[in-house]
Amino acid sequence: PMYQMTQDDVDDLRHLMPEYELIEGSAYGYAQVSSDSGTVDVGITGANASYLSMTGQVRLAEGRLFTTQEETSGARVVILDRAGVQALFGGADAGVVGKTVRLDNKDYTVVGIDESMPMTGSGSGSTYITVYMPLATVLADFSGGYEYLSQVVGIANEGVDIDALMETTKTQVAAVMGIPDDQIDEGVYVYSMKSQIDSMNGFMNSFSLIMGAVAGISLLVGG
Repeated sequence: PMYQMTQDDVDDLRHLMPEYELIEGSAYGYAQVSSDSGTVDVGITGANASYLSMTGQVRLAEGRLFTTQEETSGARVVILDRAGVQALFGGADAGVVGKTVRLDNKDYTVVGIDESMPMTGSGSGSTYITVYMPLATVLADFSGGYEYLSQVVGIANEGVDIDALMETTKTQVAAVMGIPDDQIDEGVYVYSMKSQIDSMNGFMNSFSLIMGAVAGISLLVGG
């Protein structure tokens, strides 16, 4: 069976697991737009400011992250990286905070610029960029009616026993997702990511869970 997490599942985990300082979800969407330079494929990450800060995915060069009000209301606001500014406005250094971008016939106001400038070529010859919106916005505008999360990331409180937390989290995720006991080992996978992030500032240990290879949970454990 396919196990897919929703925001309600994340809310349940927050209440069940006070060992975590934060647990936040994200979701992905897709759009395609035309620009003067050709077709632009837009990968959309829906995540709130605390998620973006926790994972370090966005490092602002201009503007700001999303406000709580924008996150709660599902406001149509967006953060672009430099590649997105280049592709959509014709120059990576164009001043675009406060301007709008049109995706799927809806207008989104640019509130921030990520400093990164990733490679943007795709195999089809079009340009590929990533943009960020509040989680509720992506679930409302780009989920196709299926409000499933793509990933959940959490950071635990200091002093947590990591091995014990891994087992507890696995059990709690299975309970929240309704995974039968005889399918937990098959449906919930836990593996250590410590070696992959030792070089990252701010994180000491982590592990990930993937339910049915559909919804992933990366739990970043600070200590």
